[in-house]
Amino acid sequence: MRPLALAALLPLLALRPAAAAELCDRLSVPEGYKLVCETQVEDGHRSQRVMVQPAGSAVPLAELTLRQLDKSEQPLAWQDPELWLSEQVSVDLSSITSLLRASSETGPLAHPFVRPTVDGLLTMLSGWSQLPRQACTPDNRPGRYQLRCDWGLAPLSLRSTLRLVPAGEDRYALSFWATDESESRHLEAIANSLTTG
Repeated sequence: MRPLALAALLPLLALRPAAAAELCDRLSVPEGYKLVCETQVEDGHRSQRVMVQPAGSAVPLAELTLRQLDKSEQPLAWQDPELWLSEQVSVDLSSITSLLRASSETGPLAHPFVRPTVDGLLTMLSGWSQLPRQACTPDNRPGRYQLRCDWGLAPLSLRSTLRLVPAGEDRYALSFWATDESESRHLEAIANSLTTG
């Protein structure tokens, strides 16, 4: 890379950690938890996120994640917050259903005797995609949209909460999960400390 191009790029790179740190400053994290402010690059997009985990654990059994959403990438968070939340806990099986639909239009799956079986599979897959959502209950309050989910059976249950926080024109996705109820309460206290102003 030419020195001039690198020099032009350095100010942009310097802004990224500051943006992640600014997002980190929005949470009040007590001692006993580690706070990670990081910049992720996925599919060519750069985004910041904050992670909070109990300190001293080799394998995290609890975690809180905060990220600011991009309206152009996730417009549903602005248009229909409850649907956006629901989609976050649904399993995307669209590629399998698209393949089945395409195969049922031509070839051996297009035979009239096979068609009811294909339709049954499509219905079944549609139900499967919503299975994780069945363990969740909405807990919406003014200015906040939230799903609380309980997966599994004690003592191996996982408590998870996904929250969409509107802040003026901004939207924040905040999620936390824990395998222990007291840890879940601690993370919820940290989540409630989020400042959006």
